[in-house]
Amino acid sequence: MHLDKMNYHETFDNKIHKYIFSGRCNCGGQKEITVLGPDLFRFRQGTLIQDAFPYLNADEREFLITGICNTCWEASFGEDDND
Repeated sequence: MHLDKMNYHETFDNKIHKYIFSGRCNCGGQKEITVLGPDLFRFRQGTLIQDAFPYLNADEREFLITGICNTCWEASFGEDDND
């Protein structure tokens, strides 16, 4: 899982525990994604990513799992027909 290879730092804003993950995509672009601490715990315990992080969009969740950003996805597989 790409999440395990990313750099991160923790913050405590207004008593809210957050993790800010940053890493490079396969195309070289830099991404930064923030998740809440309790949600990260739930994900690590087996909660599906879309249920653990409902505030992240599909592109952000894909990046955490595979390291592939939307630009790389479109270059590899073409545009989404649902747009």
